[in-house]
Amino acid sequence: MWKPAERIKYTVVEDSWPSRQEAATSRLFSPLSVGPMQLEQRTWVPAMVPWRSNEQGDVTEDVLEWYERFARGRPGAIVVEATGIGGIPSGPLLRIGDDRYVPGLK
Repeated sequence: MWKPAERIKYTVVEDSWPSRQEAATSRLFSPLSVGPMQLEQRTWVPAMVPWRSNEQGDVTEDVLEWYERFARGRPGAIVVEATGIGGIPSGPLLRIGDDRYVPGLK
């Protein structure tokens, strides 16, 4: 197994956790304008590909439960996963290549 020639050493910075008041007033939890949207805070859930759709690319209960877990944490924004736009099935990946998918994605 490869090992670096020299170990990288660092000093652990001793610090304290922010108080509830400091956390509540931090910039992370302040509003943010993103184009025409106003987010209540600056936390984001990034796009992921959890493969919870069905073979037709429909929104399923598994998809809804996946996003509900994140929504309960009240992030500023949730970015929806990769979504297929072509007419070729892509396994359990969400799709939007036809108007029939819009109601589920809404």
